[in-house]
Order: sequence, then C-alpha cells, then structure tokens
Amino acid sequence: QWSVGGRWDTYAGDNLVDFANQRDLGRWSMNAQKRFVWFELSNFSYYGLADLKNTTTIEGATRVFMNKYEGCGDCHVDRRVQYAKDAFDRYR
Repeated sequence: QWSVGGRWDTYAGDNLVDFANQRDLGRWSMNAQKRFVWFELSNFSYYGLADLKNTTTIEGATRVFMNKYEGCGDCHVDRRVQYAKDAFDRYR
C-alpha cells in the first residue's frame, strides 16, 4: 500500500515503519498494516474516517477510501468497486 518515502518510512509521526517498530510488529505483516490503517484513520481526520462512517454504499466507501486515504493516481474506479463488492460478499 505505501511507497518508500512518505507514509512508509519518512513522515514524522505518520509512517508505517516507525509504527511497526514501536509495537514490535513486522512492517510487512498484515497485522501491522491493518493496525496502521486504523491508526491513520483515527488520528488524521483528512484521511476520511468520518466520511467512511457516513457512507451507506460499498461504492461510496470505495470512493472515499481511494480519494481521501489512498490518493490513488489512475484509480480504475469500476474495478475497485467490483473488488470491494466481491470482498464484502465473501466476508460478511
């Protein structure tokens, strides 16, 4: 999810490597990755947690996440929405 630099290992107070190291987690582990996503959503309002909580559709949540949290380039919205719907159907 995170590229080298920035939120991966550079930004002070908001990077996955420091987050994982402080909690004795492997930076590549799914547990560290999930906990870091929650840390960012909970501590930095501009990543869109309030908007995620207010959306009522999978498409809406997908769009909020990619626009506010990820900041993706070429987002392939239709594909992302379909992947989100498939995951929801598998894990609900």
